[in-house]
Amino acid sequence: MIFYENKSSHLYCWQGSNMTFPPHIHKELEILYLLEGEIELTVNSKQQVLHGGDISFAFPNTIHGYKTISQSHYYILIFNGDLLPLYKNVFSTCKAAECRIPGPSIPGEVYSSLSSIFSETQSGNNPGITTGYLYIAVARLLELLNLQKVNKEVSVNLVEKVLNYIQQNYLNAINLNSIAAELDISPFYLSRVFSNNIGLRLDTYINELRINYANHLLLSTDKQITEIALESGFETLRTFNRAYRNITSITPREYRKQHLR
Repeated sequence: MIFYENKSSHLYCWQGSNMTFPPHIHKELEILYLLEGEIELTVNSKQQVLHGGDISFAFPNTIHGYKTISQSHYYILIFNGDLLPLYKNVFSTCKAAECRIPGPSIPGEVYSSLSSIFSETQSGNNPGITTGYLYIAVARLLELLNLQKVNKEVSVNLVEKVLNYIQQNYLNAINLNSIAAELDISPFYLSRVFSNNIGLRLDTYINELRINYANHLLLSTDKQITEIALESGFETLRTFNRAYRNITSITPREYRKQHLR
């Protein structure tokens, strides 16, 4: 199950160990440099393994997640495309057919630039220097990605607007038709744009957000399942149970029992 991240800063940068993070989506770009170990990378339901020295590059509104296989040490950089206006059109009109970049094909200046970005952000030095290093790293990495043009009728701004609206309202009674009416567009167009960009039906995405929240309530409260279903945005217990089983292959009661045990 995936969730939407709404970030408040233009640039995040840190190092860490044993990266495991569930599938998520955001409007920023994300570069993960695996220093050592192995990480299973999931991009739009496709799984690959990152090895030490590899880099993954996720474009805006791309579903991606990570799972450490044994151990890992990584460097991660999340940044808004507005920081690099020279490539803003590339970020909004292209998608990467392959997000994993093997280490042997990566120029050394990419690694040194990423290291310098980390040092500059940690010391709080001139942000212009950080942007310069970011330009170098991104320019070299873009050359290694098999970029494909997206359909020109697809509006990136519309996708971001829809994701934000869903994030703020998924616990309410919303669906494809109500969202289309709120944004003053046709349901057919909204459905096509959303599924082409996100890789999921809009109603499936909403249900996954709701079930994530329901799982939180199942484990953190002693509320009845009917009450949890209604609080999570489902109109009836029946629709909740059906959606829950379709997505998780078990019932809410079984989930609570397994995890509390």
